[in-house]
Amino acid sequence: MNINYKKYIVMKNKLHTILLLFVCFLSLFACEDINDKHDIYMRDGEELHVGKMDSLYLYPGNLRAQLKCWITDRRSVWLMVQKDNSEEEQWISLPEGNREDSIVVYIEGLDEGSNQLTFMTTNEDKSVFSVPLKQSVTVYGEKFQQGLMQRTVEHVEAAEGFLRISWGPKTTEQLVGEKIYYKDINGKECTHVTSADNNVSVISNVDLSAGMFEYSSLYLPVSTAVDTFAVNKEKVEYTITPRPEGMEKNAIQIAKEIKLGWNLGNSLEVGSGETAWGNPKTTKELITAVKNAGFSAVRIPCIWTAYASNDGTYKIQADRMARVKEVVDYCIDNGLYVILNTMHDWIDKFNYKEYDENKVIEADNKIKIVWGQIADNFNEYGDKLLFAFANECDVPRAAMPVFKRFEQTFVDVVRKSGGNNLYRTLVVQCPMTDIDRAYQYMDLVTDPTPLSLMTEVHYYTPWSFCGVNEGTFFWGEDYKIYGQIEEGYQEDYVCSQFNKVREMFTSKGIPVVLGEFGAQYGNKVKLEDPELQAKAEESRAYFMQYVTEQAKNYGLIPFIWDDGWNFPLMDRRNCKVIETRQMDMDALNKGAEAGVYPF
Repeated sequence: MNINYKKYIVMKNKLHTILLLFVCFLSLFACEDINDKHDIYMRDGEELHVGKMDSLYLYPGNLRAQLKCWITDRRSVWLMVQKDNSEEEQWISLPEGNREDSIVVYIEGLDEGSNQLTFMTTNEDKSVFSVPLKQSVTVYGEKFQQGLMQRTVEHVEAAEGFLRISWGPKTTEQLVGEKIYYKDINGKECTHVTSADNNVSVISNVDLSAGMFEYSSLYLPVSTAVDTFAVNKEKVEYTITPRPEGMEKNAIQIAKEIKLGWNLGNSLEVGSGETAWGNPKTTKELITAVKNAGFSAVRIPCIWTAYASNDGTYKIQADRMARVKEVVDYCIDNGLYVILNTMHDWIDKFNYKEYDENKVIEADNKIKIVWGQIADNFNEYGDKLLFAFANECDVPRAAMPVFKRFEQTFVDVVRKSGGNNLYRTLVVQCPMTDIDRAYQYMDLVTDPTPLSLMTEVHYYTPWSFCGVNEGTFFWGEDYKIYGQIEEGYQEDYVCSQFNKVREMFTSKGIPVVLGEFGAQYGNKVKLEDPELQAKAEESRAYFMQYVTEQAKNYGLIPFIWDDGWNFPLMDRRNCKVIETRQMDMDALNKGAEAGVYPF
């Protein structure tokens, strides 16, 4: 059978058109019928409503309440609020726009105490209303205000543009903070709000010449309240309190006095004994030689728990404490600064990738006990002695809160020991002392003592040059004509990395200890060609000079690593610079003299 498909398609389209017209015709009559019935319903007394509010929440404030609700009917333009036993109506214009989100408005003029409220929404001409909703709310006012008291100020320290305010106990959960009024160093009126959970507030850049500040304690009646209540301002007078004798220098002043630092590596951090790893017992003559070589500070890595009781008290052996003190005294007697830390100890060895709360509590408790003993035993030492928390802790991003908790405990324990330790400069380590990890997720602790905190990073980049026996033998763009260098990790990389440190810390007034850096010498394979070997040694010296100079330029305090083995610099038995390392020593001094701290 032959079918004319063209005629078939035309006929099909006509049928569709006819059906569509028929449906529209029926709809027209149906709508007219509905409208007629609507009029009948209205004549019979039926009421027409706009949509009512959904999920209504009321939050108390100061003689007002915050209303949060959902009103999806776009015909609702006004909200009418009426208090029970009152004919007064409050009309609130509802916001236009997307009604898929909640609406937040404030109901003003309420009475202190309980208020029973009626809510209705209405259209633009207020002719059609929603079904009424009733809800009560308790708000606060003068009676609540009159019962509030200022939090006590127990102690104020004022020095070097800083205010350190110690607060009395938090007597109620309704106390949420303190608002402090002061003038900054430019004479500008400023305020500082601190949480009531903080026992100490520290404010910087304060004009201390006024000798006073004002404050108000802040209260929140209930946790859901939208307004805080402030006690009337109270004046507190103070006198400028200089640092105690022997502790006059803050972290920045100390940093500026350290030209160059040296590490007493592989000695006091050895758990099996000071000489177990091949170095001789440290003598005062050695430390004197260190000073004469050009160094102005010594970093003393130290293990403690290997010389402590294992009964849970972690009591450090008296002879161990005496020996560490003896070496510290060698340095201070020579006018050198000292950084005393914990190394190869429980904090470095803590498994930051697999742990539970019990292990965290155990390690944290050990910090309190061990560092408490160190702090007490060295409390009378002056500002030449700095405490550093740990060494290289392999902390991933996920464990940063745990590591910060440990470091905060360290700071708190030292500060609470009082005396000179209240002002002692403390050094906290970046995760793995790695610049990139620090830049990505370092979370710095809080120190109640102004200008008394430093951070620490290390630098052994590229490792193929700095740490591998064979690896690459040359460093610096000018030395690639003599052999392979690791592209991308030369001079520009040093500056880019140190600039991250400046951005994170030194630009904010926090000096940074470059606690370790260097290039392997002791076991580095020697090149067969004497001339190339000489260039390799010249290249190593250039690395020492460049890193030292740029470290200081970017606000890092350089400490060369000397372990007496792979990275030897000082001849510890003969108390002098190793003769074949004199070129490196000269380069270190040259870099230290050329570099200028940015603070």
